[in-house]
Amino acid sequence: MPGFTQRAGKYRRPNWLRNRRYGPNVFVFRNLETNQVLYTQTPFPQRYNIAKQFQGPNWQNRLPTTRNDLWRAMAVAQLPNYESAVHLYERLVQLRHMRDYTHRDVAMAMRKKNEDGNIWFYSQFRPTYTQEAVSDLISALEHLDVSAKIHWEDSWRRGDESHWEDIEVEHAEFPRYNPRERHVVLRKIADQSYKTYMSDKANFVNKALRDLAAQVRARAEARGKFETFVEHPGGPSQKWPEHQLQEGIKLREQKVSEYMKRAYAANQDLRTLPQFGNVRLRRKLRNEARHSFAVLRRVQRALEKYRRAERLRRRFTQAKAKAL
Repeated sequence: MPGFTQRAGKYRRPNWLRNRRYGPNVFVFRNLETNQVLYTQTPFPQRYNIAKQFQGPNWQNRLPTTRNDLWRAMAVAQLPNYESAVHLYERLVQLRHMRDYTHRDVAMAMRKKNEDGNIWFYSQFRPTYTQEAVSDLISALEHLDVSAKIHWEDSWRRGDESHWEDIEVEHAEFPRYNPRERHVVLRKIADQSYKTYMSDKANFVNKALRDLAAQVRARAEARGKFETFVEHPGGPSQKWPEHQLQEGIKLREQKVSEYMKRAYAANQDLRTLPQFGNVRLRRKLRNEARHSFAVLRRVQRALEKYRRAERLRRRFTQAKAKAL
């Protein structure tokens, strides 16, 4: 799949992830030897992530190796958009920094300890790290207040269901796979989340365009539905009262400004679609935009024409009054 390269091992912003077809995900890896946890934005751990999240290693939290065979995916969080995914990753790294540095004493007080007062361990394995990672994931999602779907290595990893009651989250499990194929499964999840995001975005843009076209059509149909007033026996005229004229002008100016803002936003959203390079699709959208703009221009010209007629009528009335 394009985009999954070793050069992705550093902090990436939403546009970079979107352009290289990475899904809006956050990956949680655990070390098989030490049970240490690593957060990444891509489906594989990198040296940058280790250096960023283990800045002060010690004998209880040693600097882990980059060997891929020692890192096993524990969970994958799938977010609705890239901005939320980046914020979740930043929040998890920040919580890790708080546990290791700024609030280290508080974190140590809540950890299970052995007789010597150190973190309980067996050989090099310390279970508390994965438990803290699940707690941080719950806190980060609760802080972001977004819906998410989390794929777990095993269902017991997420802990008790009562901790997830206040969060809009859907739980799923990884398909059972051979350990040699674990990165293939992660890439499939990332690819599927990317396709889901782009499909939802395309549906949103299409709905916005349909709503805009419907409003333009309704506006065009209502152009000739203004009341007429009789001034003299010469017949009906299309003169409006002054208050109705001013209200209509302000309303039209607001509508035109709103339509232009929506058209600009829709154009920006269209540029992020994977089919933006399709010449035929761009020509069709351009023709629809020209038609909508032409309708708005006709409304503006009609207003200008009426304004000029009103000015001439006032001048004629004033000149006639002076002559008398």
